[in-house]
Amino acid sequence: MKSSSLACVVAATLFAAAGRLQAQQAAPWPAAGLSPDAISRMTAEQSARLPLIEMMRSSDQNGRNLASVIFSATSHLRRLYFFNGPPTMAVSAEFGAAVRTFQKSLGQPETGQLSVGQFDELQNRSNYYLLSLINPMGTNLVSIRRDFGFASGRWIIDGEAIYSPVNTSEIFCRRADMSCTIFNAELSSSMFLPTLSMHAVHYPVINWSDNEIIANHIGSCRSTTLTINSSSTEVIQTTRNSAQLGADCLLPRLPSPRVSRLVDHISSSPGGVENWRERALSYTSPDYQQSIRTLIERDVAR
Repeated sequence: MKSSSLACVVAATLFAAAGRLQAQQAAPWPAAGLSPDAISRMTAEQSARLPLIEMMRSSDQNGRNLASVIFSATSHLRRLYFFNGPPTMAVSAEFGAAVRTFQKSLGQPETGQLSVGQFDELQNRSNYYLLSLINPMGTNLVSIRRDFGFASGRWIIDGEAIYSPVNTSEIFCRRADMSCTIFNAELSSSMFLPTLSMHAVHYPVINWSDNEIIANHIGSCRSTTLTINSSSTEVIQTTRNSAQLGADCLLPRLPSPRVSRLVDHISSSPGGVENWRERALSYTSPDYQQSIRTLIERDVAR
């Protein structure tokens, strides 16, 4: 089997949703001798335990993908204060020590070798920490008048603990042309800096009453119904697969309708803003946590 094929399978494995802590309690498996076909048949729990570096070394002829993954790992470890040096493209003793400290924070075997699932969790925690520092705050507003409707807040998806990317939206509806426009701003995390993206989506209104506006947007892949209710102060988006998927659709089919709700930024943070930031701090290295708590105690004592 060509190594390029294995590299494709490895890349797909790295970015699969396999990195949940429940699937990471056992030590990493050896990757030697595993074929691309064997890897593709693994469950999420099994692929999460594959050793990241060993996988990359066995499939990466020129070493570029391996160097990129190590650079990403050290960047995320550095953001969480597990790794003190500049990001590196090579495995080192300092990198192994940082990985062991990170694994200890997860309550997992301190092997010094990241598994695929641990790498995924590292990225999630790093992004969560960064975005907790810059999350926009504010309450949501829902209002419907004779000629205009308005709502603002932050989208969350039912059944999914999504706090990244940070997003904020404003919705303007006009009865004159029976349309709603959603203006979205999303803040996502790259390796070093957050990236801001903004876009607008237009929805034709199919029903307008004194306390409710219903609009519908049909795309080549999915259709979305927007409901704004001023009595319950609820704003809900329900997204389904389009009745006829267009040939240009590149999105996977939804297994079930996806329900999103527009909420205020504070209540959508678990336990409120302070608890959310406390959780983000808990993702950093123990030494950094202690230094921050010492500074807080000194400030309170003054």
